[in-house]
Amino acid sequence: MKADDKCMNVSPYPEFRIDAALFQEPLRSLAEVIAQKLQREAFKGQVLQFVGFDMFVQVRLAMRTYDLLCFINADERRETDFRWDPTYTFVSAPLVRCVIDCLYNVTMILQDPALNGPKFRKSGIKKEMKALNRDAAKCSGQADWDAFITEKRSQLDAAIQKSPFTLDEIMSEKS
Repeated sequence: MKADDKCMNVSPYPEFRIDAALFQEPLRSLAEVIAQKLQREAFKGQVLQFVGFDMFVQVRLAMRTYDLLCFINADERRETDFRWDPTYTFVSAPLVRCVIDCLYNVTMILQDPALNGPKFRKSGIKKEMKALNRDAAKCSGQADWDAFITEKRSQLDAAIQKSPFTLDEIMSEKS
């Protein structure tokens, strides 16, 4: 590349385009099959039934996030929607991280479902409880927040009652 090319913002690389239509639907279909298989068949009849459900939720979350990324970056949106902004591509990068995190969680659970599945569930409940306690400390005394906190605490208590874990086991779990 000559020095003049740098000044003119000319790329030394040929234009590179990927036709997402070739893999978008097959990838979505594969993810759906995996999610349904997890929900129907993972750990049925065992104490760890919730592990299959947690993995199902993680795969579904990854799928819906992937759908949103495809929607935001679709060629027809980019070319015809006058409100579309090129920065949407960059600000959606954390969503890619969300997809990666979901798939990582499933991968880690599958390495040792009997150990990692309960850890994932306990850690999640603990994280929710800590967040709720922070909200209560900051916002108690406000009617809307008090109602929200009461409802959320009731939901968490019900989740703990349905789980095979005690509150002490949950609170002692590492994040």
